[in-house]
Amino acid sequence: ALSRSDNPHVSRQVRWIPPPEGVIKVNVDDSSFGNAGIVGFEAF
Repeated sequence: ALSRSDNPHVSRQVRWIPPPEGVIKVNVDDSSFGNAGIVGFEAF
């Protein structure tokens, strides 16, 4: 059996760097369940 001490936790810092001024960054993701013809969009 493996214990948690066999696989030490590695921690790392992650941060978001905004795009340069005048650039619009668009992240997309999609999924389909049943009818692939129905789509949605959200922006904020």
